[in-house]
Amino acid sequence: MTGNKRVGGWTRQDTASEDAQAALDWVLGQMNTAAGLRGIRGVWTQVVAGLNYAIEFELDNGEVWHTVVFRDLDGKFHLAQPAQLGPRPDPYNRKD
Repeated sequence: MTGNKRVGGWTRQDTASEDAQAALDWVLGQMNTAAGLRGIRGVWTQVVAGLNYAIEFELDNGEVWHTVVFRDLDGKFHLAQPAQLGPRPDPYNRKD
């Protein structure tokens, strides 16, 4: 992990974990698109009563999307923010 750690804050991950990839696979399964995944551009996590994953990804058609997925303490995924076209906004204007 990189960047400054803040309680309840978002932390950028150096690489996408298997759990982050599984969360994105779950979101892609719900999206109505014929495009495939080109790659994950960034993953940020937030520890809550479970774990939030903010994921920015690119499809093979060149579109960049972002989403937030919550994984509860039982390991189930829930959509916290539907996939939206465009890069992930950074509310703190941080470059982590």
